[in-house]
Amino acid sequence: MFKLVDLHTAPAIDIDVFSGDPLEYDFFRATFHDVVERKIADPVGRLMRLYKYTAGDAKELIKHCIREEKSTCFDEAISLLDREYSDKQLSTTFHLNKLYQWPQVPLNDACAYKKLHRFLLGGHTYKRDGKLVELDSESVIRSCILAKMDRSVQNK
Repeated sequence: MFKLVDLHTAPAIDIDVFSGDPLEYDFFRATFHDVVERKIADPVGRLMRLYKYTAGDAKELIKHCIREEKSTCFDEAISLLDREYSDKQLSTTFHLNKLYQWPQVPLNDACAYKKLHRFLLGGHTYKRDGKLVELDSESVIRSCILAKMDRSVQNK
């Protein structure tokens, strides 16, 4: 009884709109699964919500699925998104490119260090999923991560 009451009194969970950034897809997919797929059984209802929570290229990719068979329209849309954005090599490439393009971190800029740290934590999560094993490479650590630090930090 209390669980049902808790469910109805809990604040609604908003889903971030997915616009095609492969680094955001795993989070989007997990959130969409928990918030929509577990609660909505109707494939068309799921598809309409998927369409609502996508933008840009991702939305264009699934737009035509509304004309698919009603029983398979959602599965087709998810399959297209998974093939396009859940590729291990694609997310690795995007993550490393973002790391290579990361700006220099000034010596006394705690905020900049925190941002880099949070980004690297995301990379650590990818590593647990078998992605981004390249982050363990000494050359990546030197050229991507340490090179972003002030010289005094690099020397330490």
